[in-house]
Amino acid sequence: MKSNRSTVTRRTALSGLIVLPAFARLCGSAIAYSKETKEKLGYQSFPHGDERCLHCRVFHPGKPPTGPGTCDLVQGAISPNGWCRVFVAKSK
Repeated sequence: MKSNRSTVTRRTALSGLIVLPAFARLCGSAIAYSKETKEKLGYQSFPHGDERCLHCRVFHPGKPPTGPGTCDLVQGAISPNGWCRVFVAKSK
């Protein structure tokens, strides 16, 4: 018998994490959200296979682009070659 419970996938959960910061920017300071620590999200300053911050939707390159950037979800300076558990690939 099939259950009527909805299933929350990793993709669905992560898409919510991406929408919230964008929505907060549109609304100004009306909505507050906090970034997580690098430790909590398993951030590392090197890639995880082909996955790296440079190819993540929530990463913002620094100046120069090869230098540290910022992330909508992780606190502090972020390496473009880094990676964390909330990595979400940019659409092609």
